[in-house]
Amino acid sequence: MNITKQRKFKYGGAAVVFAAAFIAVIIIINAIFTAASNKYALYIDMTTSKYYGISDTTKDLLQDFNDDVTIIFCTPLDRLPDNQVSSMIYTLAQAFSSQYANISIDYMNWETETERVRQYMMTAGTTINSYSVIIDCPAKGQYRVLNWNSFIAYNTEGEEYGFNGELRFVSSFLQITGENATVCFTTNHAEDIKGASALISLFESAGYTVVYTDLATEEIPEEASIMVVFSPKTDFMGMEGSVNEFDKINAFTGAYGHLMLFLSPANQTLPELNSYLYENWYVDVHNVTLTESGVNALSGDGRNIAATYAEDSTPGANLTQSLRSLDAPPKAIMFNALGLSVAEGGDNQENSTFASYVLTTSDNAVALTNGQETDRGKYGLMMLSGKTTYDENNEVHQNFLLVSGSADFAGQSFLESASYANRDILYSAMQAMGKDKVPANIEVRKFEDSSLDITSAQANRWTIVFAVVIPLVFLIMGSVVYIRRRHL
Repeated sequence: MNITKQRKFKYGGAAVVFAAAFIAVIIIINAIFTAASNKYALYIDMTTSKYYGISDTTKDLLQDFNDDVTIIFCTPLDRLPDNQVSSMIYTLAQAFSSQYANISIDYMNWETETERVRQYMMTAGTTINSYSVIIDCPAKGQYRVLNWNSFIAYNTEGEEYGFNGELRFVSSFLQITGENATVCFTTNHAEDIKGASALISLFESAGYTVVYTDLATEEIPEEASIMVVFSPKTDFMGMEGSVNEFDKINAFTGAYGHLMLFLSPANQTLPELNSYLYENWYVDVHNVTLTESGVNALSGDGRNIAATYAEDSTPGANLTQSLRSLDAPPKAIMFNALGLSVAEGGDNQENSTFASYVLTTSDNAVALTNGQETDRGKYGLMMLSGKTTYDENNEVHQNFLLVSGSADFAGQSFLESASYANRDILYSAMQAMGKDKVPANIEVRKFEDSSLDITSAQANRWTIVFAVVIPLVFLIMGSVVYIRRRHL
């Protein structure tokens, strides 16, 4: 008997062919949609924190963003989904590439493409490996090499608490395509450069190139627009020193440069610096440690202070105007702060040099000297002083000095937390000092809940689709095949 002529084989074979063809179609459709999702970012972000969303703030910052930029992953595409962090970074990169035609995604094998890797290792400190993401703008000849870990936000205990991919991408775009701005940190007064790491990262996120200068032996770089002195422990050299550092500072500010000083009561035996601030900027530094009580105290010893916003019409108060306009303004935190005040004559806004408060204590702050109360009253915690000058064309120029009575104001725990106003105040100061675009108000997406952000009604609909509709489709198809086989 010829088995191929049997009815059972004939129609059974047709069913096998149909099933195989159906499976092949499903595989092809899946491959097409997978390829399309990789190219066109076809996905729905249903995460609670919207890890892959592009905020309105970012859209405003990138409104005039036209230079071609390539996001280069040093891991093959097929391995990116293997790691949760790389998968999140890649998905967000897809979102940017889909939103902006000038952003593309590329891949590089860091182990075999040695010549290509070498062009991104222009400094000895640059490391490129499989965990690297390179943001490249060939037209500007600028790039940034990032590590996967830099896309994760960590708390003071070193624990992961959020995804800051949007901020990391946007700040890199601004750095490599925006105006070239440079900030200079001084180093020859035992400054706490390690403690300034969060502040340095903040400047970099705003598009600044960070450089370091020894004022005793070097000049302030001509390209620098801001000079930062962070928690100095030794004094500056003045008229009686081998080098007059204040001459260099005056030349810098005379060319419309700006200054930022972060001080601390722990190292305030700095008479030369204090005299310079008093005589040139109307800033009077009080060598006391300030404490608060009640609602303004955030610690038992009162040294962790919830600062009070200045609310007058001065330039200092203008730095916090957008924060104060919120329904619930965030707290600005000052920890371990000394006192500041406006020197006599400095509050006259008609003078070419003026001083104003940004943040203050309450009216009942306690000033301690060597642990003993020496005064009680209102002190400045942060001040903004300015100078107005005219050039040969009679054009007006302003340059500023921002003084914080607390170096800890710019510490990691305060700058990296979206709960405090510290970061936004410094971004606002950067804008006042000439930086047009800073990535303020881009929040870290917290790892609060890994569940999908869908309503009960949506969940019920999806349940019906997967539990009823899809099985019903297969049941109908199977029934059709069965009936046709019975009647053929």
